[in-house]
Amino acid sequence: QLFPMRFRYMGAPGQHTVQLVGSWSDWLMVHNLEVGENGEWVMDLLVPGGDAIFKFLIDGEWALGEYEVVDDGFGNRNNKAWVDHTSGGTTGANTAVAKQKAAQQDLILKHLDSEINAGQMR
Repeated sequence: QLFPMRFRYMGAPGQHTVQLVGSWSDWLMVHNLEVGENGEWVMDLLVPGGDAIFKFLIDGEWALGEYEVVDDGFGNRNNKAWVDHTSGGTTGANTAVAKQKAAQQDLILKHLDSEINAGQMR
């Protein structure tokens, strides 16, 4: 089951893209955050409940956000946040937007899966 989570990154002036990659997609999907008026980049996403392990890509470079930092056992440092699966998600998450984006992600994954199964991916 998936639950809404709002991811935030406070950017610095001059940053052009902030992206999010996480363990919920085996680190394969890159999600683009949108910048708000105050320079904070945000994204609402549906992810499995429990610990979410993730990292940000800032203009193509790996970066940690203002979340707990954990070591993955291979010397890599990642962010970690708790996704509340007992009360329906984190406060402030836009559930409708997150559900729509999750549905789009599912369609993309199904399409890639069908191409792989048909031998069309190289």
